[in-house]
Amino acid sequence: MKLVILDRDGVINFDSAQFIKNPGEWKPIPGSLEAIAKLNHSGYRVVVATNQSGIGRGL
Repeated sequence: MKLVILDRDGVINFDSAQFIKNPGEWKPIPGSLEAIAKLNHSGYRVVVATNQSGIGRGL
């Protein structure tokens, strides 16, 4: 199996100092979603890893 693990914030979407708290605040980096689609179509499984410290802080 071919596997790619990507970090979310700053790789797939723009990072935010205020933390992303709802889907409306999530803004993809131009070309990132298309790149993931190309990886999928090339036979790669794509996994997204993320450290959401805001959840632990109750934000």
